[in-house]
Amino acid sequence: MAEAIEGLQAEFNRILSPLRQEGNPSVPRQLHNVSEARLYQRELGLIQTQLRSFKANINHAKKQTHLMFDHAQTNANNHPFVAAFAGKKKANHLRAQEKQRLRAREQMAVRPYELLAQEVDAAILRLDQMKLDIDKAIQGGQIR
Repeated sequence: MAEAIEGLQAEFNRILSPLRQEGNPSVPRQLHNVSEARLYQRELGLIQTQLRSFKANINHAKKQTHLMFDHAQTNANNHPFVAAFAGKKKANHLRAQEKQRLRAREQMAVRPYELLAQEVDAAILRLDQMKLDIDKAIQGGQIR
């Protein structure tokens, strides 16, 4: 699973690399005229589209992880020997412990995906803000 997260993190960095090459991604590059500004807004929109698609991949990986643990929880219900030799109460107790342990492992496995999804959301919002700042600069006459 760690390899999957590292691969997703590398993909995230690749998508944002055009912005990082320009220096600080929160400050738009120097725009000299309106057509250049509009082109840059379209580029930012394309990056946002890539990020949204990427987030869908993250959600898919998260769902796969949930499914894997759902299957494991289903298998945790099978304690026929314990029920036969130690009684129902002990079998129920073991079943509950196993499910609790699996839930904790599931939360630990899903957490990196959730953190990466939050990073993607934050990047999309930053790009929206950059596009709005460009619009304000055009309308304010700072870019001609």
